Amino acid sequence: MADKFNWMESPTALAAMRPLDVQSRGRKLSKRESAFADALEEIFASGVSDMTDVAEKLTKAAVEAPSAGERTWSVSILQSELKAINASLDAAHNEDGYGA
Repeated sequence: MADKFNWMESPTALAAMRPLDVQSRGRKLSKRESAFADALEEIFASGVSDMTDVAEKLTKAAVEAPSAGERTWSVSILQSELKAINASLDAAHNEDGYGA
């Protein structure tokens, strides 16, 4: 595998060296986004999938909403945050992503 700091490697080759689960993101997640993603994974792994229940669990865990900064979650805040993050990741992917 090529050295990731090799200036001669193409951006596409460098992007291909990223782990498969993040290759097409286009950018790194912020600390808030990562904490939100980790909390969602934990909630979904526990078998909870209803949006109202997910919002309740996020509130109980005092997870900070990445965009709004809220710690009291509702279904509308959850949907808004997911839409904002997805739009931002899509835009980053369109600009800098790999594997479209």
